[in-house]
Formats: sequence, C-alpha cells, structure tokens
Amino acid sequence: MSFRLNAIFILDKEYSSDEELLKKLNHKTKLVPKATADFFETNNRWNKLFIGMMGNCRIVCNGKLINRAFEEPDFAAAFPQAELAGVIWDEAAETFGFVLFKNGKTVRKVLVAAGEFEFDQGFAIDEETKIKDEDLLDEDEMEDIVEDEGKDALKAILKSERAIHTTNQLVKRYLGANLVEIEEEVMMEEYG
Repeated sequence: MSFRLNAIFILDKEYSSDEELLKKLNHKTKLVPKATADFFETNNRWNKLFIGMMGNCRIVCNGKLINRAFEEPDFAAAFPQAELAGVIWDEAAETFGFVLFKNGKTVRKVLVAAGEFEFDQGFAIDEETKIKDEDLLDEDEMEDIVEDEGKDALKAILKSERAIHTTNQLVKRYLGANLVEIEEEVMMEEYG
C-alpha cells in the first residue's frame, strides 16, 4: 500500500480551540470526537478530519482543506501572525508538494504530479536551496539522462526531484523529523 498524507502544519502564537481553528480555516463541520489515531493512520483517509499537536505545532489532516490551501490565494488570511504549511504526499498518484504561508501571505507553492508541475510559485525556501543535485541523482544517472534525453530533461527531472525532497524535509521544520523518518507517534483526534 502506498502512503498518502494531506496535512496542514500551523505555528501560531495565539492558541485557539479546535473549533476556533476550523472557523479560521473556514471549514464547516461539527466537531464531534470519534476516535484517536496516529499521524500515519490518517493515511488514505482523505475525507476525514484529524487535529493534533506536537510541541507548538498544530496539525490538521483533511483532503478538502489541503486542496483549498493550494487553490485559494487567501487561504491563510485569518492567520496574520502565523506560519502555515500544507503538504501533499501521495505515492499512489505520484503527487508531492507543499504550500507555505507566512503572516497570511503565500510564500511558496509547489506541486508535482507524475513529474509535471501543477504549481511552481514563489521563491525557493531554505529546505529547497540546501539540496544539491548530487543528493537527488548520482553522477552516472545524470550522465545517462543527458545522453538519452538531453540537458533540459535532466533539469526538469532535478527540479521535480527537488520539490519531492523538499516536501519531505519541510515536515522537519514542524515535527522535528523528515516525513519518511518520523518515529515519534503524534496522536490526532478524529472528528466527524
């Protein structure tokens, strides 16, 4: 089974209840706790709503909210002093990306689906700029791609791979470990 995650990470100086948080996100649902789930148990549960916390980071997992984060330019306007990041990691659909908001404004939006960019807006963030080409592909792979497909193809592949790796590493900013390395359980409350 392939892994699928739709998460929004929120660093906000003003703590709000789950109800207030969803109101700010303009997500209409009645908050009735159903169960608790591990962060990774939200995998492939796109239509369910999960809210949790790790350290000073709020975590919201819901497919509709993450899509809105990518689609609506003013998604984070209700968080004028916060940092929000939405992450999509969908191995089955080969879709990976993130959107980063600071102080209610979009900083960076990148989404790659099957190697093609659906979004590529804003300037590279720290996690992106620190990744070297050699971290993405080894020398022989790069030479083979140039030989078979040309330099432009190599540039496109490296750009796509960088977006995927950045999405993985961005999670470390909020949870202290890359997405594929998280060992500590983060418990989430499922609402329905």
